[in-house]
Amino acid sequence: MKGSTLLNVSDSISDAGGAGSNEDIVGWSDNRCWVIDGATPVTPNVIDRRSDARWLVEFVDASLRNRKDEVDPALEIGAIARAVDHRLTELGFPTSSLPPACSLALVTVSRARLSVALVGDVLVYLPERDVLLKDSRFGARERAAKNVSLQDGLESKDVRESIASRRRTYIDGPGDMFVLSRNPRVADGVKVSTFALNSREKILVMSDGFARLVDTYSVFSTFLQLFSYVEERGTQDALALLREHEARNPRGTSSNFKKADDASALVAIAASQ
Repeated sequence: MKGSTLLNVSDSISDAGGAGSNEDIVGWSDNRCWVIDGATPVTPNVIDRRSDARWLVEFVDASLRNRKDEVDPALEIGAIARAVDHRLTELGFPTSSLPPACSLALVTVSRARLSVALVGDVLVYLPERDVLLKDSRFGARERAAKNVSLQDGLESKDVRESIASRRRTYIDGPGDMFVLSRNPRVADGVKVSTFALNSREKILVMSDGFARLVDTYSVFSTFLQLFSYVEERGTQDALALLREHEARNPRGTSSNFKKADDASALVAIAASQ
């Protein structure tokens, strides 16, 4: 149909960084695709024996799949947070406890427009424009916190408490940095970028764990190089490079608290018809 658009996901991967539950999800339906990156639990799980973060990313994924009408992405994300709050209340999740949280990258193609909505530390790269969309403040804060903690990882009580404190501010405020949780106010912090759709638009959506190939480990010098490799060899081969690098390097060489993070990515092509 003239003027319609088509979104095709050509490749995707989602892989746990360790022996625990994979707290990432990649998904797509109709004219949308997304990556959800669950925040690593730093307090005891309450509602899901796998992890409360896994429960949350599955809830958000189902909510995105079940959307019936086209709505403003910020309003939709706020509505999802409201639904999370309602369901957690039903499940008896204590309001005093730190709730599960996640980051979300949501790409929508409609009416010859490409829309990218971001919450948290996920990324979207548009190779033909050489445009990287992200909120760099999250990575900067984690690097600063890691510099203070030096070699300490998640096994450190001080590290877990520090992460929990930062995460609480991303959920409840104050400030304008948000993650998605039981916080309808997250709608105020959704970063939305809109572009006129190219005739054939290539898109790479990824979690920060996958993006480490560029911005932490420098396996690739640029995201354009990473995309070219993924386009030629696939996300599975790129993941193998990531895990090989992590296996060769002790935790202290990283700017992150986990030696190996969950890593997810998808490649999509949007075309105008």
